[in-house]
Amino acid sequence: MKSTLQCMTCGVSGESNFSKNDLGELVCDLCGTQSLQQSRNETQDHDDAIGTGVLTKQHKVLRQGKRKKRERKVKAPPRLVTLDNCLHVAQRILHLQAQMLSKLVADPELPSTVKALWFHFLHMWEATATRPLLNCFLESALRSQANDRQRLEDSGYESNWDLNIKGSSDMTAFSRFTYRDFLALLYLACRMRNLGIVTSDFVFWIDTGRLPFANLLQQLPLDLQESVDRVRPFFNTSVTKASISAPALAEHINYLHRHLDLVLPPFNAGIAATNLCRAFGFPDEVRTNCMRFMAKYPGSTSQSFPAPQWATVYVDCELDFIGAIVVAIKLTRGWNLWQYEENEETLHAFPNPGKCAVLRKLVKPFVEMCKTNIPAKATMPPALASHVSDLKQLLCHSSDVSTTYSINPLSAFTPLDTAQGVPEPNEPTAMHDEDLTHSFYPIYLGQLRNSALGTRHGAVEYIEDALAKYMDMPPGAVHLAAERWEREMSKRYLF
Repeated sequence: MKSTLQCMTCGVSGESNFSKNDLGELVCDLCGTQSLQQSRNETQDHDDAIGTGVLTKQHKVLRQGKRKKRERKVKAPPRLVTLDNCLHVAQRILHLQAQMLSKLVADPELPSTVKALWFHFLHMWEATATRPLLNCFLESALRSQANDRQRLEDSGYESNWDLNIKGSSDMTAFSRFTYRDFLALLYLACRMRNLGIVTSDFVFWIDTGRLPFANLLQQLPLDLQESVDRVRPFFNTSVTKASISAPALAEHINYLHRHLDLVLPPFNAGIAATNLCRAFGFPDEVRTNCMRFMAKYPGSTSQSFPAPQWATVYVDCELDFIGAIVVAIKLTRGWNLWQYEENEETLHAFPNPGKCAVLRKLVKPFVEMCKTNIPAKATMPPALASHVSDLKQLLCHSSDVSTTYSINPLSAFTPLDTAQGVPEPNEPTAMHDEDLTHSFYPIYLGQLRNSALGTRHGAVEYIEDALAKYMDMPPGAVHLAAERWEREMSKRYLF
């Protein structure tokens, strides 16, 4: 086979008019303007003529394969966002939480109660709500990005009303439903089952990982996840509005309690007092005093909820309960001489260690490791930044032991000494004769009237702080609850 070379630009032919360049390609000596593709084709023809160029043949075959037109894949149309899909996923998540909660409280009938309460919620929403329930799922997706609204409109959604109808902050309007309302439904179901569970129990179970709350959507089948892919931000627990605390949970509980028109049984303070006394190691006399006191002075049962215009961040029956616990402790003999020891044996699935969680000898290597591994220009999370600053502060004060906190809580209410070192008697002044029979209860004159001025007894302040930590509420709320009971019990002071 004879190969004839011809330039496609100037038309000259013959092998004498061509030469090879550094790449081994034939280039016209007259014009030198042959393209790379033409040179490659002529080189391949020349190699075919002399029977060489096995490697170039393989490249030629590969090029022919790439020249074929690619088959366009037909994309499936996006799935329609329907209310049935959203409710199906919500019911599966609520059922998983109810099953795990039933194991924690040892009540196998709890899931059936949660199921009945869920369908009652759907019935009340259809009857009294001010906007469609699907809008509650859609608004979470619309807030994430600016173009999410257009995506939802392109894919389509099922809604009989206008999408622009938003929820109201008014407690009298039934228009809000978030991911935290699942926990509110579980709490109301526990109240209906008379289990004596408080809101701080849910916070503790979620913190320790015993009650599932985060990443529950990923545990469902893929077809269910794809059905709510457009409204996935509704089930996102990493945002601030989905954070869990007792006041935030109480707000949702009161909101649903009012709009579901529920009449709950009285709060089971006996089981709640038993759990609290077991957690603190109190003697059984505290529980007995609490039950006797609440039988004598019954407080709010929270059976029905009024219609306030603002959000209430506390459950009334829990405030009455924790105030009665403070009174019951004061009624116990020798309560101001108790010594408390914190138990650190509880294992947390999501730990939040304090300043002294790291050994003192490992503080300096840990700080150096953080400086080495974290770039200077990187955006450090606020929690980690505060943790590193706490470690630095602890490292600076490691040599001075006097700056550490006192271990013995009794140092907060030691007796007052005079110049001679003799303790002064701490007795109430100017008491009426009819009040002498009730002087067994440790209420000091002016304590309640000037409670905001720091006149509380040291032992009372310590136990109120500990109970506030247990109930996940401010110490002032516990103090006001106990003060209200003391005003009801003692009428010897003027307020």
